Amino acid sequence: MRPQTTQAHTGPQQTTPSPTPAGAEPGPLQRPTMTVREAAAVLGIDRGAAYDAVRRGELPALRIGRKIIIPTAPVRAMLGLAPLDGGQ
Repeated sequence: MRPQTTQAHTGPQQTTPSPTPAGAEPGPLQRPTMTVREAAAVLGIDRGAAYDAVRRGELPALRIGRKIIIPTAPVRAMLGLAPLDGGQ
């Protein structure tokens, strides 16, 4: 007969993402900016709704030529997440 194993309780889930492992690409919330598509995924809305939110000024955005980028800091604040430690 196989011995029964138990799993230790690890406590409550983390509310902030863990640091990026060495060599791994940082997720959108760990970078200074993200695409509108990434912001939509993080916020749980579709891409069209994200573009509408940018157009209405509800989602802060920067336009560089035809490219629209979303600063990560305001999105993290909207979600109630701690700011990234920029080492400053």
